[in-house]
Amino acid sequence: MSMKLLKKLGIGLGIVILSILVIIISAGVFLHESRPEGQAGAKADELASQMMEAVDCAAWDTLEVISWNFGGRNQHLWDKNRHLDRLIYGEYEVLIDLNSRWGIVKKNGQRVEDSKARKMLDKAWASWANDSFWLNPVCKAFDEGTDRYLVDIEGEESAVMVSYRSGGVTPGDSYLWILDKNFRPKKWKMWVKIIPIGGVASTWENWQTLYNGAQVASTHAMSFGDFQLELTQINAGTAEKMYSDGDPFQELVGNQ
Repeated sequence: MSMKLLKKLGIGLGIVILSILVIIISAGVFLHESRPEGQAGAKADELASQMMEAVDCAAWDTLEVISWNFGGRNQHLWDKNRHLDRLIYGEYEVLIDLNSRWGIVKKNGQRVEDSKARKMLDKAWASWANDSFWLNPVCKAFDEGTDRYLVDIEGEESAVMVSYRSGGVTPGDSYLWILDKNFRPKKWKMWVKIIPIGGVASTWENWQTLYNGAQVASTHAMSFGDFQLELTQINAGTAEKMYSDGDPFQELVGNQ
């Protein structure tokens, strides 16, 4: 291939890439929404409380153990009572104490140590923080470091925005919950650091009722792009039921 032809191909490829970037940037400018201000106060707190009651957050607080698959890649077993998590990610298995962020890392059944283990423990904690938030963020509306705002949206029953001043992986994020007539979320809009476009929405669908009455949504269709996030293999129960074959965290708790 001649240098002349390579130059032409390079220029052509550059134009294509530039065109794609222009489309993405233009779409972002077109789709971006500024975060609404809303009104803080008793009415916002009351609506947030009604939202929490609609998915039975009182039952969620008493839940002992829950497992789920996040997006087809992260398999979690979360012991809420002891604040432990087991993450299975590809060939890795990570047992982690979510308070201390200390744990045990195995690759193909073999123990991993030192910096490689630390990297996977950090990943496991970040994965748990993100994936458990998608599992049930409704019950975090009154977490320490949160603010709630009443927002009026034309054509909608009610909406409340929850902003996180601290906590999690990306403090500063805000979520506008849009509720149905029974105060259960049907979608939210996000203003988060990880997404450069403000106001991207996702649905909250296919609600499942767990053994004690708590409800979680398993399907989230995004408004930007043809993307749908699925939470599958959701299973919850008492420790006695979930650990009928033995405590999967025994190696972790026995070494602390």
